[in-house]
Amino acid sequence: TTLGSFVVLLLVVAAYRVYRSNRKEKESQLKIEKFLEDYNAHKPSRYSYADIKRITNQFQDKLSQGAYGTVFKGKLSSECFVAVKVLNSSNGNGEDFIKEVGMMGSIHHVNVVRLVGFCADGFNRALVYEFFANGSLHDFISSADNNNRFLGWDKLQDIALAIAKGIY
Repeated sequence: TTLGSFVVLLLVVAAYRVYRSNRKEKESQLKIEKFLEDYNAHKPSRYSYADIKRITNQFQDKLSQGAYGTVFKGKLSSECFVAVKVLNSSNGNGEDFIKEVGMMGSIHHVNVVRLVGFCADGFNRALVYEFFANGSLHDFISSADNNNRFLGWDKLQDIALAIAKGIY
């Protein structure tokens, strides 16, 4: 009977942990949905996950891979290309997603990439940015040892100051 009581106790503890984990996930989803309902200034378009798959042609053209997700090239129309950052579902409780959509969605400056839209479809999250054909600024910053692509420190400082002015 002691072994049986121990097994029942283990099952109760496991069930409670599963319940608590599911409740936290649902609270995170509700938090994101509430933010997106309240979000109104210069609102980017909201896309479904099916839209994201269509825009990226089933995630065919991978541009880069990072800690927070994978970036794919996409097409909104015949002339409008975008970069779609599909976020890893394991990152955080939605706070980073809320901050990025809130901040990037309100910035409109020539030196800052524009957030075109987003996807918050269940646990699938993605950010849709305008596409720049010359690659990312990261490519130019990180290739200081490769003089063919490096912009130079003065140019990098000019870019950083212009971005700061755009954000401010």
